[in-house]
Amino acid sequence: MNSTGPWWGTPVITFAGVLLTLFATMWISFLSRRRESAFRWAEVKRQLYNNFIQECRELQRAPVWPAAPVAGNPLDAIRQLTVEFEIIAPRRVTERAAKTLSAAERLVEHIAKIRAESKAGHGNAIAERFRADHSKSAQDFTDAVQDLLHAVRADLDVKAKFSPLEPPP
Repeated sequence: MNSTGPWWGTPVITFAGVLLTLFATMWISFLSRRRESAFRWAEVKRQLYNNFIQECRELQRAPVWPAAPVAGNPLDAIRQLTVEFEIIAPRRVTERAAKTLSAAERLVEHIAKIRAESKAGHGNAIAERFRADHSKSAQDFTDAVQDLLHAVRADLDVKAKFSPLEPPP
């Protein structure tokens, strides 16, 4: 009785081992590139989101009656950054960024209306007839920013409990 295998068994097993090694190496390389790409995009998104939220905060802090001419326009920056959302952010974040932009535009339009139709009151107060609408516009904008923040945190997979640093104005 002969205890050796067929003559072709050793080369077939060797070839299968080479193919398995090649496939495993390619798969590991693919996963590594994918992970690096995801990390790179996460950093780009984080920077975009950070810049957008900072500009929103600038608009939230902008007084209706500034003491000195304001350099730059946060609304222009918000508009410009919103375009970048369409390129790199997922749909749920882009939709909320668009809602935030709309709320910012309404707030700025309302501020422009206040400036055109009234004068600064004592201590740069807003005229009584505009206060309720201004408060509503400011609150709508704050709510839109908070909604965007929740979507951004979900996109960046931030698990920590959310607590805003700045109280709404």
